[in-house]
Amino acid sequence: MIERYLLIVSLFCAATARGETRAQFGADGGPEVASPDDPDQGAFGLPAIFRDDGVETDAENAAQMTEILPERYLLRSVPWRAPDYSGQEGALGWQPDTFNVPPELVARVEFWKSIYAKYTTNEGVLHDIDNLSIVYEALDFSAIMQDSKLSAKAKARARTKLIKEKREAIANRLERLAKMKSDSDVRDDLDRSLLALFTKTPAPSLFQKENSKELKQVRKTLQMSSKIRKIRFQLGQKDNFILGVYYSGRYLLAMEKVFRAERLPVELTRLPFVESSFNILARSHVGASGVWQFMPRTAKPTMMVNREVDERNDPATATRAAARLMRSNFELLRSWPLALTAYNHGATGVARAVRTAKSRELPVIIENYTGRRFGFASSNFYACFLAALEVEKDARKILGDVKWSLEFDGSEVDVVNPISWKTLIDFYDGETPLAELQNPHLTDRVSKEHQPIPRGTFVRVPSSRLDLAKEFIEGKISDETLKTKLAITPIPRMSPVEGREGSLRSKIGAVSDAARSLIPFLAPTPAPTPTAPAKAGSVLQRNE
Repeated sequence: MIERYLLIVSLFCAATARGETRAQFGADGGPEVASPDDPDQGAFGLPAIFRDDGVETDAENAAQMTEILPERYLLRSVPWRAPDYSGQEGALGWQPDTFNVPPELVARVEFWKSIYAKYTTNEGVLHDIDNLSIVYEALDFSAIMQDSKLSAKAKARARTKLIKEKREAIANRLERLAKMKSDSDVRDDLDRSLLALFTKTPAPSLFQKENSKELKQVRKTLQMSSKIRKIRFQLGQKDNFILGVYYSGRYLLAMEKVFRAERLPVELTRLPFVESSFNILARSHVGASGVWQFMPRTAKPTMMVNREVDERNDPATATRAAARLMRSNFELLRSWPLALTAYNHGATGVARAVRTAKSRELPVIIENYTGRRFGFASSNFYACFLAALEVEKDARKILGDVKWSLEFDGSEVDVVNPISWKTLIDFYDGETPLAELQNPHLTDRVSKEHQPIPRGTFVRVPSSRLDLAKEFIEGKISDETLKTKLAITPIPRMSPVEGREGSLRSKIGAVSDAARSLIPFLAPTPAPTPTAPAKAGSVLQRNE
């Protein structure tokens, strides 16, 4: 393991020297690698939260990306624990106020907090794409999603149709108001509500002679805002965020250990809430993958990415790579708001924005930089991160009785000789879903097409069988001996708490209809001690 780790580090250093790590590409394949950031062109390499109108936001696709595990693994959890960001003196670029919300970004952060904590994936809002304090209307898809007569595709079409109709209605109303000449042109309460979004002067007074300049400016703003491209839909994420809190329990303690070892701010470990909601099955349709959503080209200098192995999908490997890439961003840009924006937009793209805007302040860049690819996603990426920090910090108050998943009991062993997928499954007593979840870096070529697991990577096995796995992979014992020893080396079992199945269903039902299909809200188990370190068997723990 040590040799493999040193190889990764040396490859990273060499790539950095060549300027290949993220000189041109955001880790998640943001606008630097794709089409211009245009809401009418669909999503290109964006974190899931920014994808809006397409079928990809439909519950059918979300459900396909939800884990499937044996029931006993889904009925256990530990109480959620509030984050502890203390003890970071000396961390790179960190001060107690480093991640405070700048006054200029308050409106953006509040908007994204509402998306994370108020609206589920059965809801969403139509808003101005530039001024996030202007929210025109909240949409509710519950009736569509609960219609048993509609197929999943029909539901997706109905959602898209409703969004289009509502957007056009708002655009038409704004365009009509842009031509208003007297108070009589303000026809109803909805007109007055829309007008109040653009001016504090009430309608009767707005048309008085002394307010003529203001009226002219309001008309101009209304005309610009009436363009369809200016009216954006944003899907809610509350249920996904709750699910992300659950998933994060498996990884956060060990992620924090990695970032503290790298002397990086621990707050950065919360970026996967923006990128993937900590779902290891998260995939972008342009190729970003895993909880940190690396693109292949960005990942290859430091991670194995080929037909059989994709280490972007392994939380341990990707966390270490993300830490080093964020350090590289900060060393270039000397600011965490800029370095985090570069995670999406690319370090050279952000450096270009700094030069053009003649400022190192992100709010100033957002306000003044008009780079073709510095669009909605790039300008809101840091605000999303700050919103996720605030929601997770007060998760129990904001989201309810959230839970953490138990950490899976697994340990890594280097593959020095190829082994079969069937043999790996044997280490899990035939439980394929659990083997897949603990070995997400192995592709379908291995798990479905039964190609050998190649040397040079690793596999994760139950910790109680680590020594046995090493012996077998190193060729010290035969297949027959392995089967005999597996029979007498049990895996510690997690069984459901008796009598809790009913309360589990009740708790899921109490959250929301969207959450019912997405969130494995689990029966509680005793809380770990506050000072407990990451277990030796943590999915992220290296055997170094």
